[in-house]
Amino acid sequence: MLILLAWLGAMAFGGDDSTLSILLAALYVWLPLITALAAAIALLLRDRAGALALFAGASAMMLLFGIFPHGQDDPSNSPHTDLRVLELNTLIGAASPSELVELVRSSNPDVVILTETDPNSRARYKAAGLDQLLPYNFSKMPKATNRQHYVNVFGTDIWSKTPLENRYVLPGTVFPIISATTVVRGTEFTVVGLHAFSPVINRSDWRNDLRLVGYYLKSRKDKSHLVIAGDFNATAHHAPFDQVVSIGFKDAADYSDWAFNLNTWPTQPNLPLLRLDHILVPPNVYVKSLKVHKISLSDHAAVTAELVYPSS
Repeated sequence: MLILLAWLGAMAFGGDDSTLSILLAALYVWLPLITALAAAIALLLRDRAGALALFAGASAMMLLFGIFPHGQDDPSNSPHTDLRVLELNTLIGAASPSELVELVRSSNPDVVILTETDPNSRARYKAAGLDQLLPYNFSKMPKATNRQHYVNVFGTDIWSKTPLENRYVLPGTVFPIISATTVVRGTEFTVVGLHAFSPVINRSDWRNDLRLVGYYLKSRKDKSHLVIAGDFNATAHHAPFDQVVSIGFKDAADYSDWAFNLNTWPTQPNLPLLRLDHILVPPNVYVKSLKVHKISLSDHAAVTAELVYPSS
């Protein structure tokens, strides 16, 4: 019980000022399950009072952390536009080209966001047929900085069935965070492809990346047809991520399945403990489905989502 209280204390008061508190907050989804397991053990040991307290704690944490699928209104009977999205961190372009293209073919996304790409990986994905399915592409590599080892890798891509216009690169981030508009079934969408820096390597850069994303989203007068997808290197209950969501978005995964079924990292080994990859949408968007898919040679799972946007 003391260990659980210490965990909650680190989450509540540790903030994002230490690697330990960041990691504990990232593992929030498992805390109710561990508490429920401790309750079952207490019950086997005939500690009924302890078991009752732990079960109550597990139930309270499930509500507090929101690990169950949330309710939502289905606008399908009203005018709407569907948008299908796929997102994947390719692990420095290592993700299997054939498996990626097969997933694109089977899930039929309108837009795909890839991170940790480079010219060589793009060539491999094109050779596997990605550009035949998604002929329009906006790619950006990191600028030359004092982090020279990131310049030739860690690019960000948006691939699309329809032309990409109004291309924009968010200034000041370590890895490229990019946006573009595209018209899908008569509706214009703004697509943001994101890869935030790792807080384990540099917490200041991580916070700065997500803060800049927040500034960009706040500057958008019309957020009704936005989608933000990528590797945030963050989970719910990380303050920088929560601040982005609070601008006027929701995490699509929260409306699809229990949180522990939708973790995306690490898939090497196949033991995804954290949901670092997210698809954020406006609050009135209906999440028809959201799934995770293992792609060989990447350490992240791919995420696909079918989204229903009410017409303005």
